[in-house]
Amino acid sequence: MGRPRMSPPRDGAPTLNRTILALFVALAIGCGTRADRPPATTAMRIVSILPSNTEILYALGLGDRVVGVSAFDDYPPDVKTKEKVGDYFQPNVEKIVALHPDLVVTQDVASLRMLEDALSPRGVRIVAVKNDRLSELLDAFLVIGDATGTRARAEALVASTREKLEATRRRYASVPKVKVLFILDVQPLYVVGHESYLGDLLTAAGGENVAAAIPGAYPHLSPEALWQLDPDVILNAAVAADFKGFFEPFAKLRAVAGGHVHKFDATVVMRPGPRVFEALDEIAKVIHE
Repeated sequence: MGRPRMSPPRDGAPTLNRTILALFVALAIGCGTRADRPPATTAMRIVSILPSNTEILYALGLGDRVVGVSAFDDYPPDVKTKEKVGDYFQPNVEKIVALHPDLVVTQDVASLRMLEDALSPRGVRIVAVKNDRLSELLDAFLVIGDATGTRARAEALVASTREKLEATRRRYASVPKVKVLFILDVQPLYVVGHESYLGDLLTAAGGENVAAAIPGAYPHLSPEALWQLDPDVILNAAVAADFKGFFEPFAKLRAVAGGHVHKFDATVVMRPGPRVFEALDEIAKVIHE
């Protein structure tokens, strides 16, 4: 997923914690039985710039070909043995080149296109995926599968993931909608909007996103707007140590007064990858408890 579309500056003290942002920066393709189709040159040394893409590579059985990952990678445990090549915000081109990769998997955003300028002249293939929306995630599986000669595995992963997602959607389709606000940061207040991967997860889990009408994928919210939205449940992924203190002035909000402010480890939820159905289940269980 690309960086949230925000207007405030990101230098200095970031408006949205960079660690959390990098975790989800990266977010209908049928199922086939044909054999994997290797590209012109099968990738044997792969570098992944995003944790979500790394998880996809491992889900496709390519962990032994991954030689470099981002500083934020932590799953599966094997990635801890891989060389770190910077992060989404500052990939280390020198380290990447030193690993002699034949494929670098990144994201289709302007801030990372400089990698193509730096690496393509050296004969390194760049594959950039999109995962800004839930629907794009399944496409990302296939794009990476095609680039690595594992198309059949990618199609199987798409089919199994879609089946699990649909099962969760059906489970909560008839359950009364719960008004939910998904908070990403409280200093200042940023929330999950409608046109986003996390917004798609929230809707699929049977939640009504109270911030859906606010323009932007991850909009800024004023305290006055928070009072107006008055959600039943608040999902709080902010990393601020004093997040409880933030809610003290809002003690009369329905979610706060009812004890429905849920702080949780959002690593899986905010990482668009093969564990997406786990993320959906986690959100659904919290808002429907």
